[in-house]
Amino acid sequence: MGGIGFGEILLVLVIAIVIWGGELPKVARKAANYYVRLRNQLMQVRDEVIRQIPDDLTNLPPATDIPVYRDEPPGTIPVPPAPPAAPELPPPAPEPISEPKKKKKARKRPAAKKKRKR
Repeated sequence: MGGIGFGEILLVLVIAIVIWGGELPKVARKAANYYVRLRNQLMQVRDEVIRQIPDDLTNLPPATDIPVYRDEPPGTIPVPPAPPAAPELPPPAPEPISEPKKKKKARKRPAAKKKRKR
C-alpha cells in the first residue's frame, strides 16, 4: 500500500520511451544531474542548520523557573498552585453630605429690534 510496484515503473518507462524516443538517455542524464544538484543543495542547507543550532542553544539562559509537579499522574496537565489572596482593604470613607447647588436662572435676552424698511 502506498508504494510504487513493478507494474507502475514499467508503465512509466513505456510512456517515457514513447514520448522521448531516441533522446531518452540524454533526458535521463539531465534529470539525474538535476536530482544530484538538488540533493546537494538540500544537504548544504541541512548542514548549515545543524551547525547553527548548537550556537543558538548555548546562548540561552538556564530554565530554572519551570515548575515540576511530581504528584500528578502521568498524562495529565499539571495545575499550578493558586496565588496568595490579596489582603483585605478597609471600606472607603463616606463622602461628606453637602447641600445641592442651586441652579442659576437663565437671563432673558431682550428681543432684537426689527429694522423698518422705508
